[in-house]
Amino acid sequence: MKKYLIIFLLIGCNQLYAQTTMDIYFKNGSQIKYQINDMDTITYKNVICPATVTDVEGNSYNTIQVGYQCWMKENLKTGHYQNGTPILTGLNGYDWALYNNGACEDYDFDTTITNVYGKLYNRPAIVNPAGLCPVGWHVPSNSEWNVLIKTIDSNADTSLILNTNQGGAYKEIGTTHWASPNVGATNATGFSGLPSGYRDDTGGFNNLTYTSQWWSTSIKYNLYYYDGVSVKLSSNNSLILNYLASFSYGLSVRCVKD
Repeated sequence: MKKYLIIFLLIGCNQLYAQTTMDIYFKNGSQIKYQINDMDTITYKNVICPATVTDVEGNSYNTIQVGYQCWMKENLKTGHYQNGTPILTGLNGYDWALYNNGACEDYDFDTTITNVYGKLYNRPAIVNPAGLCPVGWHVPSNSEWNVLIKTIDSNADTSLILNTNQGGAYKEIGTTHWASPNVGATNATGFSGLPSGYRDDTGGFNNLTYTSQWWSTSIKYNLYYYDGVSVKLSSNNSLILNYLASFSYGLSVRCVKD
């Protein structure tokens, strides 16, 4: 079903420039607030979100439209780049920690886990020019994640500390896949986040069923080096956080439509 962006603008230049923010309202009742001084153009888009999208391996993913964005409703599980080139996999912990090119892995080397939770990718894999997501889709920037977050909470803090305590709106309900207590889970957005855990920078696997952590393409300088910016959900709270991760971490990927 198509959903249209409705923007209410005040008529008259004097009135417009007297405002500090623009409110954008969606038919699903959500709202986003933007600072007018941060905007230079307004583009109207008719978003068409297909029911499913298929990757280069033939894996099919359900999708969800949230606001004016179209997201995969499932974590990426492909072991190939968009052009068909295989992504290196099967690295032991030592080699994973030292490897500087694109790599991916099934959690605990178990493909049955990947069937539910998707694969884990290091940062070089998500920014490889060959492309990781299906054609017409891409790994989101942190700004695109923040648009998603502000759809449910227009006042969310989009700094690199805390976004919002409305993280439950992005989590699958119940404890079939999430460890108890899965605090605040309502899945109000339909995003259906799953706790796929992560592979750390020593090659160890951690937190399956306890945390979701997805890459963005954004980076941030962290005292002496750059880290990748990710988005994190946890079972024991209802927060959604920006979280810095080493480039060699293996995290989940959700693709967003171009």
